[in-house]
Amino acid sequence: MGAIKENIKQLQRNTDGRRIETARRIRCVTPVNGQELDYVELDFFVVINGVEYVLCLRLVDTGAIHGVASYNDFCKACGWELKYKDNFTKEEKSKMFEMSLRRCEDFENYALGDLEVYEALDLYKQKWEEVYQKLGLEDFYQTPKLTIGGSVKDIFSAALAKKVGISGDKWLKEFNQFADKYLYEQSAGSLRQFSRHTRALLAKVEGGRCRNNRPTDIFVARKVNGKYDAVLIDDIDISGCYGEGQRNQDYFIGKPEIYDFKLSPNNEYLTLRQWLESYDVHIEKLIVACDNRDYQEWKNPNNWGELVNGAWYGRFSSNGKLKYSQDFFASWFTNTGNGVDVMAKFVNQMVCDSEQHVTDWVDFDEEEGNLKIFNREIHNAVLTHDGLEWIFTIASKRQREELLDNTIMLSSAVYPRSQRIDGEPKAALKQLDDLHNNWKFKNTMERVDRGDGVKSWRHHDKECHAWFGINLGELLIDKLLIERKKAQKTYG
Repeated sequence: MGAIKENIKQLQRNTDGRRIETARRIRCVTPVNGQELDYVELDFFVVINGVEYVLCLRLVDTGAIHGVASYNDFCKACGWELKYKDNFTKEEKSKMFEMSLRRCEDFENYALGDLEVYEALDLYKQKWEEVYQKLGLEDFYQTPKLTIGGSVKDIFSAALAKKVGISGDKWLKEFNQFADKYLYEQSAGSLRQFSRHTRALLAKVEGGRCRNNRPTDIFVARKVNGKYDAVLIDDIDISGCYGEGQRNQDYFIGKPEIYDFKLSPNNEYLTLRQWLESYDVHIEKLIVACDNRDYQEWKNPNNWGELVNGAWYGRFSSNGKLKYSQDFFASWFTNTGNGVDVMAKFVNQMVCDSEQHVTDWVDFDEEEGNLKIFNREIHNAVLTHDGLEWIFTIASKRQREELLDNTIMLSSAVYPRSQRIDGEPKAALKQLDDLHNNWKFKNTMERVDRGDGVKSWRHHDKECHAWFGINLGELLIDKLLIERKKAQKTYG
């Protein structure tokens, strides 16, 4: 056994060829003709009934199959009872070798319980079949993946396929063609490949962040009819915060308009004000509406130009030190720097879920890099409609002007308001298909004077950026919330 153990250790040390590697999950790799097999051959044979077999090792990492859960918790959730998991206390488990000698039978029963993975996985599969059935997606069932993220992606794909009218025995092939055409270009899997362009920054999705300068303040005073009373200002339904947020969001189908630069020290990025004006946002009208508390004018779509709440996303940085302190925008950077060239290269090298290696769907590890708030600086921060509203409504006049004129837009993805297709999803997809199939405009290049009498190339984007949105609540979340309430009554 010592020789086999050393053989396995050597495979762990290998960085190419036959190897055992760990990214977000552990797996065995054997490269063959440009493909990667999911096992490794050890340098040993086993003899069974006089026949020699090569000893191979294949690892099935189920550590992320059910999120953050122990083996015992996973089995309980699936309905598989581990009869002997309570044979030892926590203290006794820390002395397992001693327990194996003193309480042999208890140890054997306890250890054999760790081999009941198949039974638990079979029940896990049945649970997912039940989920698909309750959601009316049984015709789109796919065997659950070994990560909860992969399984959720599949059920989301099933719901989306049904919503846009994709069905039949070959629905998955048709759905993948639909995704390649309308979803891939703005996906993390695509954006991260542009490591020499600022659009790579859009591939990063930051993990959850909760920061409160006054966490003990849960009431605010209000004056009604000359008297003050206290009003609760926080959401006590923390268990429903994610679902309630998601059900009000839209999922967008179509190719967004992407603003980015090829990395160069000679780039002159647009200021936030210039970028907003490029999308026909009436900044002064919004400021007046905010100052006058004119809610109707504030919500007037014409004042927001091409920007639709929730349908755009950007990355921006401060152009030097800020004069006025802020604690809203979080900077993303690495230990080696925060320049867009450093970050774009970093995005391309980020660890993704090994289960998704051969697909276009990539799950990033949100723990990569550093996410911190700098009061006087902003580096590669996320800018969405919420952040823009904060600038207009919360920041002081001087700070607002500074953020508009002293920050630069590095990249953005926008679904333009003027290109929106209204209507139910099946009809909207047909209209989108018709637009793409009959599109007559072509991307062009022309040589123009760059400003010093010398000509250079200028690219004109004439792609079709038509799109439509599907409410996530109607798509999937509302049904999940209903089923969760039912489960709470049944299982507590």
